[in-house]
Amino acid sequence: MLDPTPAAAQHTVFEDAQALVTGTLFVALGVGATASLLVTSSRTMSTASPLRVRQMERDLDSLQKKISTTREALAGSTSEPAARDYVRLVLEGEDRFLELLSSYCDPSVPLAEGQKTALKSLLDHFLGRAQIDERKQLEEEFLARLSAVLTPGQDEIVREYLRQEADKVWTRGIDELLADLAVALDLRFSEVEPLRGVLTQGYPKSALSAIPGGDPGEILVEEPGLTGRIRGALRPNYHRAFDDYLAQERREKEGVRRVMQTFRSK
Repeated sequence: MLDPTPAAAQHTVFEDAQALVTGTLFVALGVGATASLLVTSSRTMSTASPLRVRQMERDLDSLQKKISTTREALAGSTSEPAARDYVRLVLEGEDRFLELLSSYCDPSVPLAEGQKTALKSLLDHFLGRAQIDERKQLEEEFLARLSAVLTPGQDEIVREYLRQEADKVWTRGIDELLADLAVALDLRFSEVEPLRGVLTQGYPKSALSAIPGGDPGEILVEEPGLTGRIRGALRPNYHRAFDDYLAQERREKEGVRRVMQTFRSK
């Protein structure tokens, strides 16, 4: 994603409204999803502390923001320090994600050490592929292999977590992408809301969205149909800025692909 420049980062009505909406959704969805998941049923409920789990989710969200920022340095000629930082953050996100899954399952149906090792290996495999291939193509395979590692009770808990997380990431991803486009294209509030309708209809949900490393802007690279509808909803005077934004997202995704391929080949 593009960082706001000093000139573009003026305090606007859109930014005030966006901050309020994003903050409200974050609290409502985050706390609500955690609470409902932890008390789903007596058969599958996790007795992990909701406050502890929520703190782990906040930590993972914070780490995801760092990953998104680091992606920007991969858009051009990737420096070795930037590549190392990106891989380090993504691997840290993987570890925290695995810890979070363990907390949801433990102690009602705790993960055995062998399961944790198998999950770590599974995440290693899909982590690299999720940065290179289109995530939606990996979802079915990921869920099938996940079921092979977990017991039926654990699988039910984890799938419910992934479903709720996909809903949360979907809502947050739309908000973040709209905020990003508003800054990059210098859009007025009245020009942003029509784009929300387009994104609500076409922004994809995926069980893999809970795995750290993605970025809302990369959806525009992976979904050309959605990208075309967004461009069509913009006035012609915004097309050049939108094309520049899309080109930057392509460079970032290519940089990530290059770094992850190098990492996986070692």
